[in-house]
Amino acid sequence: MLAAQLGRDLGKQKEPELWLAWGGKPTTQLMRHRDRQLDAITKQRYHNKIAHLIPITIPTPDVEMAEPGIADDTYDSCVIWLISRTRSTSNYPLLFKENVNYGFRRNL
Repeated sequence: MLAAQLGRDLGKQKEPELWLAWGGKPTTQLMRHRDRQLDAITKQRYHNKIAHLIPITIPTPDVEMAEPGIADDTYDSCVIWLISRTRSTSNYPLLFKENVNYGFRRNL
């Protein structure tokens, strides 16, 4: 148990350095228009759904290019909102398993 906690703490400390090297948090990168991990149609569908769920304006590609920090803050805010809505392990078991896997890999 102690080793798991120490590994978690070290992993959390390492995250900011990794995100800087990677060009941002993986979720933030995924939300960016310029990121090509998702096709543009799927990304637009995700942006539309999030904008429908919460009162937020998703940056356009032009706004993202002109104000990348503000765009990233907007995407981070969306992800924080989504995380707060999906904490139930019984309602979202697959998400919970993926988060456990991510934490395990990060802590290694």
